[in-house]
Amino acid sequence: MATPTGNEDPVATSTTEGNYYTKLSDGGKDDHDGAAAAEEKTVAGTPTFVWVLLALAVLIGSSAGTITKKLEIDHAAVVSVAGWRFQVTAMVLLPCFLYQWLHMTSEARAKLLLKKNVVNIFLSAFGLAAYFALWNWAVLHTSLTHAMFLSFTTPLYLAFATVLTGGTLQKLETVGVGLGIIGSLVIAAGGRKSQRGSETTLAGDLVAFLAAGGFALYFTASHSCRKSLPIYVYMFPSTVLTAIMLVIAGIFLEGWGSWVPGDPDVINGPFGWLSNREFILWTIFLGTGVGFLVYALCNICFAYTSSLVVSMVLNLSPLCASIIGWLAGLNEKPNLYTWVGGAVVLVAMIITSLAKAGNEVNKEDTADKGDVESRVVIHERLEGNEALLQDWEQNRT
Repeated sequence: MATPTGNEDPVATSTTEGNYYTKLSDGGKDDHDGAAAAEEKTVAGTPTFVWVLLALAVLIGSSAGTITKKLEIDHAAVVSVAGWRFQVTAMVLLPCFLYQWLHMTSEARAKLLLKKNVVNIFLSAFGLAAYFALWNWAVLHTSLTHAMFLSFTTPLYLAFATVLTGGTLQKLETVGVGLGIIGSLVIAAGGRKSQRGSETTLAGDLVAFLAAGGFALYFTASHSCRKSLPIYVYMFPSTVLTAIMLVIAGIFLEGWGSWVPGDPDVINGPFGWLSNREFILWTIFLGTGVGFLVYALCNICFAYTSSLVVSMVLNLSPLCASIIGWLAGLNEKPNLYTWVGGAVVLVAMIITSLAKAGNEVNKEDTADKGDVESRVVIHERLEGNEALLQDWEQNRT
């Protein structure tokens, strides 16, 4: 996204390393070492140019809401707009997919067709399609500020999913979830009490919050895919499926549409964006800038700083999007409820992200400890048989 920036699904791989595609051809088996090294980097050690790239990524990603709202105000159908941008993104991703595919071994390629990966790619596409269809509707039916902050509550859904599947939450995660709920309620209450008669609606707020659930599904499914597949090898088919799902949904909900230039009616349909020069330009920007460039910038940053730093910076997107919408005249000046509620939601997302990062570190430490202990046991059992011991060490490495 992301999600959702189309918000973010950055993957901790570096596009600047010379042996990048060699690693990807092996199905990403070396990613753990690279990710572990990246996590050791601190905020203080982050190069200046990385902050510039992250700021650019936030700026580009945050503009999506304003552009989407402008297109919808100019009579573009809600679901159709979502489908258009993914058509462009799929075309941009195709060369990247082919490049990685051609540099993969036959064994690595076979992983794409594994039942688990096929199911997860489908689920990631469904989640992303649901997110953008709901979020686009929310953008038109509530304020841009509300739509952005409430659609960024994905960590709350992930926390709820953890509990429902029998997992437990740390104290920090529980605090983050509680603050997220409080902040969301404050934002919604502000829309009803102090902005009555304006563009802010409770229905729009609710749909924006539901959209975050779609992105949670996308995030979970795609996270599973990137454990065994290179980034573009799973992103391309997922993006194509997302575009197809949105096109089908748009046809059923909004009709085939027309691409006759100057058509005064609502512009919709699979290729409605080709009917208007302005629509063409904005759709290309959404598909390339927001849908591709933001991910590329984040991936570069992962090579020089930790994923936690990137995540914290990207959490500023709702605030930045609100300012851009206000400057563009498409968003009201946020009231006190929005500022307070938005700040609480932002803090909640940061706390939840910090807790999640701590959990990942603890899991890795536990796994490493278990690996060391198992090696000690094996060494003890093979002691005295140097041939078997040497053979085991060679196979392990």
